[in-house]
Amino acid sequence: VLGAFPSPSGPASTCSLLNEDTLIRYARLSATGPSNFRYFVLDNSVILAMLEQPLGNEQNPSPSVTVLIRGMAGRHAWTMQLFHQPRGARANQRQVFVPEGRPAPNNDVGIRYNIKQRPFPEEVDKIPLVKADVSIPDLDDIVNKELEKQHDRLRSMMTKQIEYECSLERHSEDVWSSKSFPDPLTDCKPPPPAQEFQTARLFLSHFGFLSLEALKEPGNSRLPPHLIGLESSMPGFFDDIAYLDLLPCRPFDTVFVFYMRAGQKTSHEILRNVETSSSVQPHFLEFLLSLGWPVDVGRHPGWTGHMDTSWSLNSCDNDSQQTEEAATPEDTGGSVFNGEKKVLYYADALTEIAFVVPSLTDSSEDSSVHSDSTSSMVKTKRSSTGKTAPPLGPETKVLVVWVERYDDIENFPLSDLLAETATGLEANNSTSCRSGLLEKDMPLIFIHPLRTGLFRVRLHGAMGKFNMVIPLVDGMVVSRRALGFLVRQTVINVCRRKRLESETYSPPHVRRKQKIADVVHRYRNKQLEPEFYTSLFQDVGEGRPIHL
Repeated sequence: VLGAFPSPSGPASTCSLLNEDTLIRYARLSATGPSNFRYFVLDNSVILAMLEQPLGNEQNPSPSVTVLIRGMAGRHAWTMQLFHQPRGARANQRQVFVPEGRPAPNNDVGIRYNIKQRPFPEEVDKIPLVKADVSIPDLDDIVNKELEKQHDRLRSMMTKQIEYECSLERHSEDVWSSKSFPDPLTDCKPPPPAQEFQTARLFLSHFGFLSLEALKEPGNSRLPPHLIGLESSMPGFFDDIAYLDLLPCRPFDTVFVFYMRAGQKTSHEILRNVETSSSVQPHFLEFLLSLGWPVDVGRHPGWTGHMDTSWSLNSCDNDSQQTEEAATPEDTGGSVFNGEKKVLYYADALTEIAFVVPSLTDSSEDSSVHSDSTSSMVKTKRSSTGKTAPPLGPETKVLVVWVERYDDIENFPLSDLLAETATGLEANNSTSCRSGLLEKDMPLIFIHPLRTGLFRVRLHGAMGKFNMVIPLVDGMVVSRRALGFLVRQTVINVCRRKRLESETYSPPHVRRKQKIADVVHRYRNKQLEPEFYTSLFQDVGEGRPIHL
C-alpha cells in the first residue's frame, strides 16, 4: 500500500465516492438513469459499469468512456479518452478531430488530340483485292434515279446530325470553361468527423477482451468465460449492486468511551458526565481528540459506529450542515461525539475505527428531573434507515472508561451501559448484547489519571489472550503524550485478534468476491458470440444499431 493511501477520496474511504447516480448527473444525456450503463464481468471477479457518453465538463468531442470498476478491493472510477497524438502535441491544438486537407487540384487534363476514327486500321487498305472482294458490287453501280434521291436525302441528314453534335460539343466546352475550378458541386470532400462512438467496444477491444477465446466457455471447468455481459434490466440487479457497494473494503471497529467520576455507580450518572466540559477533566478532552479526528455522520463515507449511517454516499444536505456547526467539542464534555451528528474517526490502509461517546438525549434528561434515581432512563438510539445489514462477521467493539478513582472500577455498571453500545450488527450475531457471555467477553480498557501526570491502565476481560495484547498491558503507566496512540493501537490489535479467532469471520475481499460471483450467477446474459458482438454496436436499452 506504499503510496496508495490515502486515496483521492480521503482516508475515510479507500474506494471512489462516485457511483452511477453521481456520474449520471454530469453526463450529456437526454434521459438519465442507471440503464445508460453497460455492465460486463472480467474473470468472474471484476464488474465493469461503462458509461459511453462524455461527461459534462469535457469539451473535446473525442471518444470518452467512464468505467466504474467493482472488484474485491473496492469501487474505482476511471475516465478514458482516445487520442492519436501525445499530450505535448495536443496542447497547442485547439480541435481534436480536424479533417486532413487534400492537395489543391490542377486544371490540367493534358493535350487533346483530334483523331479521326476508322472502322478498320490503315493497313487494311494496303491489302490487294481478290475476285471474291468484287463479287459484291458497289453502291454506285446499282444506284438508279429513285435510289439516288433517297441516298442524297440520307447524306443530308447525316451532315446535319454531324453539325448538331459538333455545336453541342462546342457549347459544353464553353460552359465547362466558364465554371470555377474546382467545381463545388463535383469536388470530392472528406466526410465530417464522427460524433458517435461505441467506446465500450473500443475499450474492450484495445485491452484484448473481445477475442473469441475470451467469450467461450473454458473446457473442463464450471467457471464462466473470461468476459460476459450482465442483464441490468432484470429486477433486483441494482439492489444487488448497491448491496455490493455496502460491503466494506477494510475491517472496521467501534470504541465506546465513558467517563466515570469518583463515587458513581449508575449508568445514568456516567452518561450525564460528558454533557458539559465542567464535569470532566481537561485531560479527558485532550485524550478524545488524540484518538481520531471529528467527522460529520451525515457526510461521512466510512464507518460511523452504526450500520444505519455508515458507508453512505450523497447523503449530505444544507439543513444538517447548519445544525452540526452549532456545537463544538469545547462546549461539551465529549457528548457531541455520541454518534448522532459527529463521531471521532481514525483510519489507515488496513482498518478504520469509530470512537463514540454515548450520552443522554434531551428527553431522558428532562425525565430525570421528575423521576427517582432508580427509574428507567430513555436510551440513546439512532434512527434506523431500513438499510439491510450484510453478514459482516463478529461484532468487534471495545469499551474505554476514564475513571477518576481507581477503586471504582469494580463498580462499573457494564450490563446497563451495554445497551448504549448498539452498532446495528447485533442481528447478525448469535449472542445478544444483553447476555452474560457477551458481558464476560467484552474487552474493557480503564484509564486512571495519577497525581504525577501519568496514567495507569487496567485491562479487563475474561479472554486469556486479551491480557497478552500489546502495546498496552495490564497495570502499565503511560505518559499523556503516548496515551491516545497506545490505546488506539491496542484496540486495533484486540479487534484483529477477535476476528482471527472467530470461525464465522471472512475477510472483506472474500465477502466481495462471493457477492460478485452471486451477481454473475443471477444476472448473466447468456448470449452467443454473434449476439454479443451485435449488442456492442447497439444503443443501450434499444435495439436499433448505429449506422457507421
